[in-house]
This record gives sequence, structure tokens and C-alpha cells, in this order.
Amino acid sequence: MILSLRPYLNNLKTIANPEEFELTEQGRVNADVYGDGVTLMDALTIQEMSLNKNNA
Repeated sequence: MILSLRPYLNNLKTIANPEEFELTEQGRVNADVYGDGVTLMDALTIQEMSLNKNNA
């Protein structure tokens, strides 16, 4: 199974430059893995999950 890293990249762009890159409300819900707002830890977790799925 191949998953996209797009959610990971979107999280990074939003965290790095929130004025230029905004997530939709649903995107924000989807990106917030730990329920404490979208953080680098969420982006890292999404990346790891995607890489693990691609290697399965």
C-alpha cells in the first residue's frame, strides 16, 4: 500500500508559515494526532505512519 506524504508536508508548511498556508477545519482535525493543536510531533507521526504503511 502506498500512502501520500502530502498531509505531512501540509502540516510542516502550516507550522512554518501559518500566514501563507492554512489548513481547512477538517484538515486541522485530521492533522491533530494528539489533540493539542497541530505540532511538529503530529507531522512526524503522520510521516512515520505513512512510511510504515509503504513498507508493509
